[in-house]
Amino acid sequence: MSDKMRGISFPKLVRWTRDEMERKGTIFGMNEFYQAKGIRAELFGEKLETVIGPAAGPHTQLAQNLVSAYLMGGRFFELKTVQILDGDELAACVSKPCINADDECYNCEWSTELTVPEALEEYVKAWFLMKLLAKEYALGEMDGFQFNMSVGYDLAGIQSEKIDTFIENLKDASKTGIFQSCQRWLVEHIAEFKYLTEKDVMSVSPHICCSVTLSTLHGCPAGEIERIASYLMEKKKLNTFLKCNPTLLGYSYAKETLELLGYDYITFDEHHFREDLQYEDAVPMIHRLLEKGKSENVLFGVKLTNTFPVDVAHGELPAEEMYLSGKALFPLTMGVAAKLAADFPEGLQMSYSGGADAGNIQDIIACGIWPVTVSTSLLKPGGYQNLKKIVTAAEKQPEGEHRENAGAGVVDNMAQISPQKDTPWITLRFSGVNVDEIRRFAENGRQMQHYRKGKKAVTGKKDRVEHCSNQVYTICKKVCKNCVNVCPNRANTAVETTEGTQILHLDGMCNECGNCISFCPLSLIPYREKFTLYRTEEDFVNSKNHGFLPMKGPGDRVGMILIREGGHLTELTPEELKETDKISAAARALILAVLEKEAYLI
Repeated sequence: MSDKMRGISFPKLVRWTRDEMERKGTIFGMNEFYQAKGIRAELFGEKLETVIGPAAGPHTQLAQNLVSAYLMGGRFFELKTVQILDGDELAACVSKPCINADDECYNCEWSTELTVPEALEEYVKAWFLMKLLAKEYALGEMDGFQFNMSVGYDLAGIQSEKIDTFIENLKDASKTGIFQSCQRWLVEHIAEFKYLTEKDVMSVSPHICCSVTLSTLHGCPAGEIERIASYLMEKKKLNTFLKCNPTLLGYSYAKETLELLGYDYITFDEHHFREDLQYEDAVPMIHRLLEKGKSENVLFGVKLTNTFPVDVAHGELPAEEMYLSGKALFPLTMGVAAKLAADFPEGLQMSYSGGADAGNIQDIIACGIWPVTVSTSLLKPGGYQNLKKIVTAAEKQPEGEHRENAGAGVVDNMAQISPQKDTPWITLRFSGVNVDEIRRFAENGRQMQHYRKGKKAVTGKKDRVEHCSNQVYTICKKVCKNCVNVCPNRANTAVETTEGTQILHLDGMCNECGNCISFCPLSLIPYREKFTLYRTEEDFVNSKNHGFLPMKGPGDRVGMILIREGGHLTELTPEELKETDKISAAARALILAVLEKEAYLI
């Protein structure tokens, strides 16, 4: 099993989505796609059909991740952070597994594990594919979503040729090979589409990002933070969100809050609180950056918040330090929002990420805080489909009505643009935040049962023998599809075979984040124990997983199939596979099902 993700070519991505939709009525295993009801917001002078989407993290690293979030209603995409350290060099620094979302969520990952040029390609491919899907399946307007780039972690790195090229190419991708090749391929194959036209393809804007979220490492000096944000606005002319750390609250407040909610076992000390940006330095710095934004005619705001650094004290992940997110982060994030709202009641736009879910999304937006990005909610059972629940919950407010406790700032925020016909909530344009509502919400978050420590979600290995057949690889007798749904990369898929439903692992799409482990009811390691489809011979050779590698034959046909099962290697042609007894019936049925019904996976 290789932990190296490999991007899928744009033609293959298009054909995958189209073929899967035609055969199964799904795309990347999902159906009942979100269909936008009109433009809901204006941000940076551009449209948004919803103000919700995936946060920079595991759900915005590969093209299929971004597309999956789009299908479920995401329209604001905070792309995975890039930095000068990338590719294999970065991956070598990340312990695996790197995500544990069993209850509250922990991670020990950093920025993208792709190279920076590879990351650019993934974002451009997703940009085109989402516009294609919007038109072809009537999911919304082709320009109803936005990408927000994320860069870090110091000024020298951001000014490097590698990151500067990345920034400039996302600002205008028209001269990049990947933009040109995606556009050219669609034009050449336009007859294959029912609704997409050549005019649509040629009208796709090369201006993929006009905004950036700045992420800095814990301990970054205040002066360095201000220099980077100023550089992004003044030299790069980007609307800029500064990602703030929950350490702005101070050690005592954070400690007391987590203990109140039952997280007294979480271990951390005061060093991050001493070394991180201090609140008394943050306020005047933000004032200066707001003025800088006005002088450069770009927006400056804050992203609330970064994850919260804690110690690995109970073996949660194979690292010394990890980063807390999810519901336990909510009261801390809202605490930071309350402090900043009091000092900037009118002019500071706040973007949000910190425990947002279907239960609190209306309240967050009613506070005047948006756009809202999520990650932990999408790592839970249901996966990307949870995003649709969040978007749907945000839309439940009846048209023309405002929350009774929404102050003037929120009413103005929500009512500056007239509601469109048949829309369930009013279009947003930022005009301030509701200080009192944020303060109330922050205090309630420290007491509500919703944010308290919950019970462990999975069962132990004792159930494994009762429910699984472990011959040469693991076959679940009852397929729960948890490992399919919670995978950010869509690297596990359920395949219907003559021997029943089986889970197939897609090696080239997996980086061994380990999230599937958290939610396997039998405490298995799906990415190691499930029969695996390999994309390259290198990955096949470097892995011990049972699985198969289809070798290319004449044209686009599969030639030889290399199979590893039970410690044995077998080579078969597709014709030989139909009658062979050299491999198990389950393996044969699974490989045949892929070749005959789901060849888009190859």
